[in-house]
Amino acid sequence: SIMRELAYLVLLAICIRIIICHVPSLENGLENDEKPTESGSSPLAAELCQFLELKETGSEGVVDKKKYKLKGMTVVFRHGERSGCVRDDLSKHQDCAPFRDKDRKRFEVYTKVIDSPEFARFLKVDKEFKQYPLSPLKSECSPGNLTAEGALQLSKLGKQLRRAYKETELYNERNRLDVKVVVSPFRRTFQSSVALLSSFLFPMKKHVDEVRVEYSNETFHCADKFCV
Repeated sequence: SIMRELAYLVLLAICIRIIICHVPSLENGLENDEKPTESGSSPLAAELCQFLELKETGSEGVVDKKKYKLKGMTVVFRHGERSGCVRDDLSKHQDCAPFRDKDRKRFEVYTKVIDSPEFARFLKVDKEFKQYPLSPLKSECSPGNLTAEGALQLSKLGKQLRRAYKETELYNERNRLDVKVVVSPFRRTFQSSVALLSSFLFPMKKHVDEVRVEYSNETFHCADKFCV
């Protein structure tokens, strides 16, 4: 039918919009009965933000394989947790290390991956991004920049995407991925893209030899007064 053909065409250009700060419920998402971090966040922020203490929620990449064939995907993501943009806001928060000890250990493992020679061969970046380090500071707060916990948020998201799509046609033995990555011109967004790629596509590098992170001349900012 016409409607079925239209649905098929839409699926060919499937767009997965991913917002980091979206968790439906704290009550159903706690991992091993752990409590959310006591970071001073409001209850609303604690409910909406994807803290590392929370289990993954929602579904991703669920397609009726008998009716449709996945041809491509678009991932739109926001940067992970960052420090405040105003330096005065950091006076009482000098330690921006991950809250839990096991997440601090995970960050150590993460930095070893992205500092490896294999990852250097995999990741190529436009010259504008070469001024930035690949990972955020281990514990120091830096105004407006990604925190170590923010990098782990994107790494966690990348793992979730890889699990969802590794059994699809995108990753069959005959397919070589054509990947385009465009990132807004900020240190926090660049480092977020590195974290996402390190766990999403880097482990599947037999399907893609290398990925280039391209510099975008467009950006979008929150203009509300609480965006500090």
